Amino acid sequence: MRMKSIFKAGTVIMMITGLLLVGCVSLDPANPKKVDRNLGVYNPDNLPANQLCTLEIVGGIHVRQFNGVTVGEGPFLGETALAGWGVGGYNANMKGSTVVAVIQIPAGSHTLLTSFYIGNAQQHAIARDVPVSHNFVAGHTYRLNATLNAGAASIEMWNLNSIPYRAVSSISFKIEERDVTNP
Repeated sequence: MRMKSIFKAGTVIMMITGLLLVGCVSLDPANPKKVDRNLGVYNPDNLPANQLCTLEIVGGIHVRQFNGVTVGEGPFLGETALAGWGVGGYNANMKGSTVVAVIQIPAGSHTLLTSFYIGNAQQHAIARDVPVSHNFVAGHTYRLNATLNAGAASIEMWNLNSIPYRAVSSISFKIEERDVTNP
């Protein structure tokens, strides 16, 4: 009888540990679960494809300007919906940083004017018109990400349910190069 209890307790502990490990792996900010939108190519100078790079934009982030040019039209327009404004806001809110929009942009030194919104009428996090500069290399892949700062804690992964109510003191943006050969 005692052996059965020990076996059952061990099985339960192993199941819980397994679920926790799977949960941690699935929430890895370096590997969002899916590409929600492929925004195509933003290439105003019609550069050849070998002079472009890939930018992944994490859910909740909206790129408003590219080198001082408003990009509310064309390929960035779809990203607006991903960012929580408009019809496609559901994925940005409910899945947050586990979804990305992907766009190809010219290589070189660029400044993006970014905003962030995720939430509803009761709780939300928002930042407007924050410039982010980076030197992009042709053929490389980059991710535009955000960190929600809530007092002493920093939130790297978010969805609507993980935002501390009225506790986000600032939002910082970063662009990181990704190694797509070793996700």
